[in-house]
Amino acid sequence: MVAEALGVDQVLDPSDLRPLSGKPDVVLETVGGEATTIADGVLAVARGGTVVMIGLFEKTPVFDPMAMLMKEVRLVGSMVYNRPPDSPADFAVALDVLVAHGAALRGLVSHTFPLLRVQEAFETAADKKSGAVKVMLAPQVS
Repeated sequence: MVAEALGVDQVLDPSDLRPLSGKPDVVLETVGGEATTIADGVLAVARGGTVVMIGLFEKTPVFDPMAMLMKEVRLVGSMVYNRPPDSPADFAVALDVLVAHGAALRGLVSHTFPLLRVQEAFETAADKKSGAVKVMLAPQVS
C-alpha cells in the first residue's frame, strides 16, 4: 500500500477497525468523491481527536453528527492551494517537500501519460476504480 511505503504509522481499513491498538488522535481523510470516509474517520478517531478533510467530495459528505458531538471530535477542512499572508504559498511548500523527499514520493505516481493523452489521464485520475493515486503528464522526449 502506498501510504505504508511512505511511512504512515497505521493504515485503516474502514470495514474493519478492530485491529487498532489504540485510536489515533488525528485521521487524515484523503479520498473524497462519494466515499463514506468522513463518517469512518469520526468513528476511528480517539475521543477529542481531529479528522482533517483533505479529499474533495462530489456531494455533501454524510456522517453522524451525534457521534462527532459525543466524542468531541473536531472536523477540520483543508484549503486547497492556500496562500496565507506572510507565509509561503502551498505550491512553494510542495516544491520544498519534493526537493527534500522526492525519492520517497515517487511511489505516489501510479500512472504516467504523454501530453497527447491528457483526456485519458484526467479520466484515470477521476476514476476511483482505476487505482490511481497520482497521475502525471509527461512531455514526450524525442
